[in-house]
Amino acid sequence: MTDHALRRADLQADAARLGRRTTDAAERRDVPGRVVASWQRSEAYGVSLEQVEPAFSGSWDEESLFAECGREVLDGLHETLADDPVSVMLTDAEGLVLNRRSGDHALLRALDDVHLAPGFRYSEREAGTNGLGLALADRVPTLVRADEHYAMSLCTYTCAAAPVINPLTGRLEGSVNLTTWSEQSGNVLLALAQAAAGSTASLMLVRSRGHDAPPAHRGEVRRVRTTWLEPGDGPAGAMSPVWTRALAEAERGVDAPGVTLAVGETGSGG
Repeated sequence: MTDHALRRADLQADAARLGRRTTDAAERRDVPGRVVASWQRSEAYGVSLEQVEPAFSGSWDEESLFAECGREVLDGLHETLADDPVSVMLTDAEGLVLNRRSGDHALLRALDDVHLAPGFRYSEREAGTNGLGLALADRVPTLVRADEHYAMSLCTYTCAAAPVINPLTGRLEGSVNLTTWSEQSGNVLLALAQAAAGSTASLMLVRSRGHDAPPAHRGEVRRVRTTWLEPGDGPAGAMSPVWTRALAEAERGVDAPGVTLAVGETGSGG
């Protein structure tokens, strides 16, 4: 059989496997629809199901505001996760890996084997379904676990990534990606990726205005509450007199036409 015929047979086998995989996912309903859609796009791009083919670029703008701020945030996050089997990365909007940090040398060697390293592109088009590639494609925080990856060589990893949006222009700058072994939980990593992406965008905003940034939180996961008065918090009368007066003023401001009022603690922004 000629090389061309062998390659065609391999492609047909890959397509059949992907078809079964997509059908199985639809039947089980435990694979996110975004992941299934990404599998289908990866197939259309001609990405190999077996392994990621290296797509090396090797050069990027290390002095851009995004690269500078992203490096600073990654350094802080790496300090927090230095003893954990996690690699933290910064990519540009095309999926090019700009920086990578990890204290786990075995993980770094394994990531080198699949070309998830600085200078290589890992967009959906180059690497198929993966955390950072899908986060960039859909512009939303993304968690891709184990066999949700398109290429079989990535199924030993779990990846959590969040896009970084330029706070001044609204342009997609890149992503923060955290990768660990597939047996590790990815939910906390996704929260960390989101926090790091938000910190990078905030730092870009501060630096673009010529101000020094306040000390950044390093890797902490904080609870975000949509409202102060949640079930179990007690009645509004349980608030302090200061907050009671502030809430009343806010309600009057909302009712007044053409007036918008934001209430928060000192330093919370608005």
